[in-house]
Amino acid sequence: MPVRKPATQPRHQYDPMHTALLEQIFRATGSQKQTFPREFSVLAERIEDDFRASEDMLEALGCASVTTHREQHARVLGNLHWAISALESGNAIPAAHALRDLGLWLPHHLMLVDAELAQAAECRLPLARCH
Repeated sequence: MPVRKPATQPRHQYDPMHTALLEQIFRATGSQKQTFPREFSVLAERIEDDFRASEDMLEALGCASVTTHREQHARVLGNLHWAISALESGNAIPAAHALRDLGLWLPHHLMLVDAELAQAAECRLPLARCH
C-alpha cells in the first residue's frame, strides 16, 4: 500500500516587507553564537520598521484598532530592547525567549493586520498586490 503524504495546509502569503521580517527571524534563530547578537539586533530594527509602517497604514486608512496595535507593538519592542541589553551583558536567555514569543505571536498578528488593512483599503489579500 503506498504511503500517503499529509495534505499541506494553505500558507498565508505575506507582502515583501513581512517576508523579509520573517526571514530575519529565521536567520537570527539559526545563527551561531558569535553572530547571534548582530542578527538579533537587525531583527529588532526590522520589526521596528515593520511596526511603524503598519501603524502608519492603519492610521492613514482610519482603522480604529491603531491604538491597540501600537500598544502591542510597544510591548514587543520593549521586550526586544530589554533582550538586546541582556545580550550586550552576555545573557542570551531573554533574546531566546523573545524569539520564541515572536514565533508564536507575530504570524497571527501579521495576518490580522493584513486582513484589516485589506478591508480598509478595499483590496484583496495578499496585500503585496495592493500597496
